[in-house]
Amino acid sequence: MKPSLALTLLFFSLLLQSCTAGKETETVYTPSTTFHLASPRCTVDSVLFLNSATLSMELDYPGVAIFYTEDGSAVTQDSRRYSGPVHIDASKTISARAFHPDFLPSETVALPLKKMSTAARNAQVGVRPEAHSSYPGKGPQSLIDGRKGSANFRNGNFWMGYQADTVEVSLAFDREQVIESITLSVLEDNGAWIFLPRCVEVFANGKLAGREEWPAPVAVGPAAMKFLEIPVKRTTTNNLQVKAINWKHIPDWHPGKGTPPWFFIDELLIN
Repeated sequence: MKPSLALTLLFFSLLLQSCTAGKETETVYTPSTTFHLASPRCTVDSVLFLNSATLSMELDYPGVAIFYTEDGSAVTQDSRRYSGPVHIDASKTISARAFHPDFLPSETVALPLKKMSTAARNAQVGVRPEAHSSYPGKGPQSLIDGRKGSANFRNGNFWMGYQADTVEVSLAFDREQVIESITLSVLEDNGAWIFLPRCVEVFANGKLAGREEWPAPVAVGPAAMKFLEIPVKRTTTNNLQVKAINWKHIPDWHPGKGTPPWFFIDELLIN
């Protein structure tokens, strides 16, 4: 390299260093509006109730406002604002969401609540086949005792678990009842090999009165307690048979593919 060219490059190098040496590093802060709030915590004295239930919501952060709907519709800041415990006296799905001017809104949390009738209170309940010995619940009568299990199916002794093609529940009432729908309280936890049934059939007086189907899942989702409602042709009867028809095998995308899935139930409601 020629001396004159080398000196020129050295000069520009020193000049560049002198221009940048005194420049301070700036700290870049992420705007708070890029962060989502946590979802509000909803607590209720009983998900299943005979007369009424009391629902509370909270998210402990200054300036947070919680809005909710009672029909499962989307929650916006035009929805009802939570200001204190909510009295529930009918079956509803409560959807709640938290808002704050400095943050993005939270994800919506949904909580289904069911009002029970007294139709099944004195019914005699039979289940075929028997529940698996690892998950017996408290026997067939526990399906009408109004006591719910949790998403942690190993906590308590509420869930009745089955690995069977069909689970049939029979109810004999002490007097004739008017039936319009049946609701099964079940657990879906595909990660633990627990699936919803393929379909449920309801028979009144020996005749098919209602049937509902559910699609096979295509991926593992979060564990969730669900109410499966089966509308039936309005009828008066003193006996019912409810058949949960399960999937033959766990689907191919699942690690347990080819093996029978589990079916978990803890309550059967007459509407």
